Amino acid sequence: MAEEATVAKATRKKFCSKVYVNKDGTESRHAGPDVVQLEFRYYGIDGKLNGEKTVFRLNEIGKGCARACAWHGGAQKIGDEGNKATTWEEARESHETMIERLNGDEWVKPGEGAGPKTGVLILAIARACVKAGTWDADADGSPTENKERMEANRVKVSTKEGRDGAMANKDIEAEFKQLQLEASTKRAADAAAQAPGSKEGLEGF
Repeated sequence: MAEEATVAKATRKKFCSKVYVNKDGTESRHAGPDVVQLEFRYYGIDGKLNGEKTVFRLNEIGKGCARACAWHGGAQKIGDEGNKATTWEEARESHETMIERLNGDEWVKPGEGAGPKTGVLILAIARACVKAGTWDADADGSPTENKERMEANRVKVSTKEGRDGAMANKDIEAEFKQLQLEASTKRAADAAAQAPGSKEGLEGF
């Protein structure tokens, strides 16, 4: 029986594919704001689509289930943003950036460039303003905490247009890249500190 199960698993083919259909009739492999239905399209034993499908529409299910679907999708959408993070701070920044996009009705397809991270961009703006003399600085030269102004800037860059507009400023762009460099340098230093510095595991290289 174990052998049969192994063979079955090895020869199993793809049974269906998911396709999102938009209100204009176009199709996509990813969910978007214009989707009106989700189709599960099935394959025959020859591995080709057999014309059979199951259709799912959010507006046809109960309101409670629709909310549950939204929560499930939201959790996955936001959670996916933090998958490449190397620290909890990066994960949180990615999650908050995606939430801001969703709050602004901006949906980003998986794999599509997300642009500058909002929290880093806000700090870059503050640092650029410090150098321009329009923002107070602490003794170490870092921007003095100004929650009201930081929150106002967060609102300004909560949309793609706002982020692009900020990054078009060369001073802000320079500070943003400097912050990225500092974060990258810190990660490299942390990785080096954790390296055993021995020959263990290097024999095959």
